[in-house]
Amino acid sequence: MQPGQKINDRYEIMRLLGEGGMGNVYLVKDFVENRIVALKLIKDKFFSNKAIDRFKNEFKLVSQMKHPNIIRVYDLDVYKETDTYFFTMEFVEGENLTTAFPTLSYKEKLEILLQIARGLNYIHNRHIIHFDIKTDNIFLIKEKNSYKAKIMDFGLANFAEDFAGKVRGTLVYIAPEVLLKKDIDYRVDLYSLGMVIYYIFSNKLPFDECKSVKEIVQKKLEESFRTEPAFKSIQENFVKNLIKDLCGARKEDRIHSAQQLILYLETALEMNIREEEERIETIFNNEYYDKNNLLSELQDEYLNFCLRTEKRTGMLSSVISENGNGKTQLLDALNIKAQLSRIPSLYITVEKEESVVNLFFRKLMFGLIGFLDKNDSGRDVFLKAGAIIDSEGSFLQDKEIIFKLRTVLKEIFDNLSTKQSLLLLIDDITNLNDTGKELMSFILNLAVTSPIFLLLSIDLDIVESKECNLKEYEDIYYIIPPKRYYVENLKAGEVKKYIAYLLRAQSENIDEKILPYVMKESNGNMFLIKSYLEFLLSHKYFNLKEGKYEFEFPENISYHSKIVDIYQARFANLTLNEKFIFLFIAGKFDEGANYDKIRQIFNIDDLKNIMTKLQRMSLIDFKIKRGDKYFFIKNENFTKVIKSVSKDDRQKFYDRLTEYYGNKKRRSLITYTYCLIKSSADGKTKKKQLKETIDYCKEHNLNVDRKNFLIFYYKSFNLTSKTRAAILQDLYLLLISMGSFDEAFIYYDELLKKIKLPENSAEYANIISDSVCFSRTQISLHKKSEYLKAASSVFAELGDFDGYLKILFKRLTFLTRTGRIKVCDEVLENEMSKYKDVFDEDTRKTIENVRTYFANSAMIQKSEIYLKLIHIYKYLEADFVYPNETLDISLILIFDQLVTRRFESSLRLCETYILTPIHSMNKVEELTLNYVYANLMLRSGKLKKAYELFSKIEQMSIKKTVGNNLITVISDKVETMTNMRKTANKVDIEFEKAITLGKRFKDYLGLFRIYTKYISFLIGTGRWRDVEINIRFAMNLIGKVSNKDEIKRFLVSLAYYHYIIKDPEGYFSFAKNILRAVPELENSASFKSVLGHNELLFSMYSRENSEMILDQVQNVSSRVIRALLMIKYLNNSMNNSDNEGLKKAAGYVTDMKNLLIDMPYLSEYFFIIECLINEDYVSSMRATVELGKENYQKGYVFDSYFAILTSFFYFKNRSLYRNSEFFEEKLNTLSSKLAADMPIEKRESFQDKYWVI
Repeated sequence: MQPGQKINDRYEIMRLLGEGGMGNVYLVKDFVENRIVALKLIKDKFFSNKAIDRFKNEFKLVSQMKHPNIIRVYDLDVYKETDTYFFTMEFVEGENLTTAFPTLSYKEKLEILLQIARGLNYIHNRHIIHFDIKTDNIFLIKEKNSYKAKIMDFGLANFAEDFAGKVRGTLVYIAPEVLLKKDIDYRVDLYSLGMVIYYIFSNKLPFDECKSVKEIVQKKLEESFRTEPAFKSIQENFVKNLIKDLCGARKEDRIHSAQQLILYLETALEMNIREEEERIETIFNNEYYDKNNLLSELQDEYLNFCLRTEKRTGMLSSVISENGNGKTQLLDALNIKAQLSRIPSLYITVEKEESVVNLFFRKLMFGLIGFLDKNDSGRDVFLKAGAIIDSEGSFLQDKEIIFKLRTVLKEIFDNLSTKQSLLLLIDDITNLNDTGKELMSFILNLAVTSPIFLLLSIDLDIVESKECNLKEYEDIYYIIPPKRYYVENLKAGEVKKYIAYLLRAQSENIDEKILPYVMKESNGNMFLIKSYLEFLLSHKYFNLKEGKYEFEFPENISYHSKIVDIYQARFANLTLNEKFIFLFIAGKFDEGANYDKIRQIFNIDDLKNIMTKLQRMSLIDFKIKRGDKYFFIKNENFTKVIKSVSKDDRQKFYDRLTEYYGNKKRRSLITYTYCLIKSSADGKTKKKQLKETIDYCKEHNLNVDRKNFLIFYYKSFNLTSKTRAAILQDLYLLLISMGSFDEAFIYYDELLKKIKLPENSAEYANIISDSVCFSRTQISLHKKSEYLKAASSVFAELGDFDGYLKILFKRLTFLTRTGRIKVCDEVLENEMSKYKDVFDEDTRKTIENVRTYFANSAMIQKSEIYLKLIHIYKYLEADFVYPNETLDISLILIFDQLVTRRFESSLRLCETYILTPIHSMNKVEELTLNYVYANLMLRSGKLKKAYELFSKIEQMSIKKTVGNNLITVISDKVETMTNMRKTANKVDIEFEKAITLGKRFKDYLGLFRIYTKYISFLIGTGRWRDVEINIRFAMNLIGKVSNKDEIKRFLVSLAYYHYIIKDPEGYFSFAKNILRAVPELENSASFKSVLGHNELLFSMYSRENSEMILDQVQNVSSRVIRALLMIKYLNNSMNNSDNEGLKKAAGYVTDMKNLLIDMPYLSEYFFIIECLINEDYVSSMRATVELGKENYQKGYVFDSYFAILTSFFYFKNRSLYRNSEFFEEKLNTLSSKLAADMPIEKRESFQDKYWVI
């Protein structure tokens, strides 16, 4: 087709962009949408029904995808003149990877590959395979300092399950299983991507000398690309390893998913995990929807819910988007469909209220009562609900109203009829106050065990806040945020087209110099562009000259301030009533102002005309919400306009509100007071009302409002010094009690200066001791320590020993949480020495008793659990100590018992303190005890309980929670899952989640610890390639890890792996590299000890070495190395007919079985050996088969290897040939399976069962 030719009178051909397999792609202008797009037209020779179906399938697949690294399509149509199908898609300017890669740097190539991997991950999550990944189908768009990659041409793409065995793709890039027409999965795309990497790093494709398809297939199966000069010319080892991991002949040898590839590439780049939008999508596996698609999706979800087998199981879902993006309309539509289909439904909207308990809960309570079984129980619940409501329909003013409401709600949820599946829709939970949010959390917990499909609508800004926990919801749906269409996120070309549209001009006639100003100053609102243009044209900064608009804007004039001037001028010309309306709507910026409410408050006759005028002036807008109009100011920047309101007009506005709320003072006391203090009322009236309201807030625990009124009282009136100091102290103590430590810190220094307390007074000492409440960025750890020391001295010298002990205990707790527990004993010794003549007998005895708890503090300092706990404390900034907190004796006692090897005693103590705490625990103490208890459960082999506890701790919300604290907890959780032998796929997901957090927060120690545990897990699954990849990642972090104990644990994992694959040289090479990276380890006695034991593990067999193993095994600190040494000893004894040595080992075998109770896969091995030694062959055989069968099915291929190997040696040694042949057959099969994933050079030695071990 020629330039200028039109298609269906809508599209005009501009030029040919390129030719594909099935169609030509043209650059065209779309007159309807007024945009330039690409148009793909099917070729004449592909007029068959099959080809058309394939063409339509490509459009259908891509139209459902919305991802930044996948090309977007718009419309499918038929060219009327030739009856030929075509579709349009976004036009992007750039070049494909084939032509672009020679100019790219190493880092740019990796960043592009990362984007492609993300696109593939998105595609694969939708069960689609591209089948034609190659450099021609990857398009690059040049941005400021980077490239954006787009995957194109989905002509061959299809659903994985629809693969019919037909070879598809470009020959060099095709995976071998496609060519052989075998079972395929998403890894065919990963193979193709591996070939892309090969090409862009070597400038050549493999197999180019092959003369037939058969020859190429053979080369692919042999992985001969490894030997080609082009491959060897690649300089970067990471890239070579990546190609090997992607282009294995067998799909089982490849990286198993695009998500795993993303993690590898991110690690290589040492970058943050991803943009927030994508991070949420990956971790929680959510998708983005438009409202129409989501409606059908939710209908399907409800249908699946109705078909559930357990009728007392609920379903929680949420719809999330920015405010004003259609959540309410979506819930409305779903409710209407439910009612038309006679589905039991209840739809409630949460209004913003100032009452203690939102009336939403009354509506919910009585609405749900209608779905109870019609019996005496249902009638009783109705009476109980009515008893907590007053005559006006509000909740009673009762101090216990929350408790009573919770009780009624629980009874309602417990008695909901299981004969129907209720659809409960709740809109705008954003409007709930703190009390309401706590009640809502309570309802969520009730809903999961009730016959309810609960759907919430939530604003995106709430979801992105630190307090929100997405994991409360089983399914999360994101409606596409309009932020994507904000000017600041659009390309300059799109903004230019929009300006041209407004001016009715051609885009090429718009001066491009205007674009940065528009994009900067519009604040993400396309509506404002028109006003900006009006300003520029009126001031002659943007002029039409000879058919073109030219921009001449003085640099010294603030563009945005001039726009604000326009609206301030408009506002200044308003009448007083019109200003009042605008001010009221601006004050309701978050939720919007209801039309009826405005009419009731202001009682203005021509209200409709005023609203119309404000809309015409572009100051306000409205949307329909709950069947009524709700008005909003057009843009949050318009709040700046309010500054131009005179003090007199502002007071008149609040006078009007005060008059209205004064008539409803009993129900609206808080609102009335807020309005009164801003009105023209005299100071005496305001002070009197403030005192009354502050007392009311104190009585009803309305701490937030009480805080606001105290601040106003303190800052707004001329008070006596005594009154000012009293209010300041009241405010400070309130903020401390609320846990608002950041706000309290604002008044901290002022309080010390204003009150002017003597530094030797108890009041002063109490205030400076509060320093431990503040973060380390506000008051340094050193200063906190000094303050606590000074405060305790004040109380000691005053003879107030109760106060002294309270501060001393705070000091000890502070030291414990900051990783300095070993200093505590020294502190107590100094205190006793300093004040021995001052203390009374009770205080002296108390300190002496406390000191006994810290007798082993130096040992506690080195314990693994304590070090992990400090890591959690550090990232929680949990060095703060709550004001009423005392010494956590329970924790110190537990650690003391643990380090002195009284394990059972420490376990019982921990259980006792959790069930019957000696004082009310705060959240830090609760987390601490639960975390220690979980670790003790893990060590005692109670894995299920440990897993439940770690999962609980993971969900705990603590002051200043950040992602880092989760890393340690998740690391322990996945270790527990590994030991439990939970399905390998589930464990993989948790490990990837932990790795993601570690990289995001650059927590190198946490990340290193995770890699160490991940390697042990991968060994159990027999995925040797993944083991080696993660060893490389861990080695890259060695220099950033200062914790020697963690490095020793990593060394143990290295020894474990290299012992299995029979590669001593590899182990010792890594050990040397570690010493080179951390030279101070050479002087570490414990590190030398670990190296010595590992050398014994790799030593050649001899009687002398066997005896040495038995002599030293009890001194080995690592339980894994101890187990491996015993396995080596047992196999050597049996293989060399050393029956005497076997007898000597009997006691050790039982000890090892008990020692490894938390690692059943190793403990079970020693149980099997115990059975063999006792000649209980039936039990040993049964245990070996079960170990192999059960764990193999869960993905742990390696678990039974040692048990089968030792059994083979044992029966061969005893000349029980039938049994030995059985185990030899199993051993050969398993060895072949395990060796298949190993590097070729390691396979032969691994399969040699007589290798000296």
